[in-house]
Amino acid sequence: MPLIDHPFPVYVTRHGETTLNAQGRYQGARGDSPLTIRGRQQAFDIALLLRDVISGGPPPQFVSSPLGRATTTTQIILQTLSLPEDSYTTDFRLRELDLGDWSGRVIETLKVSDAANWQMRERDKWNIPVPGGESYADVAKRATDWFAGLTGPTIAISHGGIGRILRGLYQGLTWQEISALDEPYSTIFRFQNGQIVRIGAPPSGSFR
Repeated sequence: MPLIDHPFPVYVTRHGETTLNAQGRYQGARGDSPLTIRGRQQAFDIALLLRDVISGGPPPQFVSSPLGRATTTTQIILQTLSLPEDSYTTDFRLRELDLGDWSGRVIETLKVSDAANWQMRERDKWNIPVPGGESYADVAKRATDWFAGLTGPTIAISHGGIGRILRGLYQGLTWQEISALDEPYSTIFRFQNGQIVRIGAPPSGSFR
């Protein structure tokens, strides 16, 4: 289910670091935690990147995942850009991958404590969901629906997992290649003319 190409730019970025991120725990669509001090700085850094990107014209529409870590990041961005903090919408389709029974769990220990499910999912993340949660295919469907409905330049503040899936769909990657993509903070990805341009931080490792 490849993403359609729009004649206008679509910018996708991840929320700032949260306390669960810093603890190495899965968060997903069910969990949420506040931004760390570093996470708030990362939101500010995103705003500075966007200021250069959108200067010289009317700002694109802003849309956020409804989860608190994304809306807080969005509000910091808007405040830094001297835009009204409520000048954005939320879209349920931009929420993070639902990590079901693994929500809030320490990632590294799951490889041992739930080894059977971990290994099963590692063999086919596209079709096999996290226990009680979603598969990549589930997220891809709602991400594709959201992207197809865009009508103009858009800045989306979302999450690491769904951001990887959006990038992978746009580039026609396999699920294995999608799984290997990074989830950087303080980075914006511009989707336009069949290409994705990275603005900000260089590639780095991440939790998946």
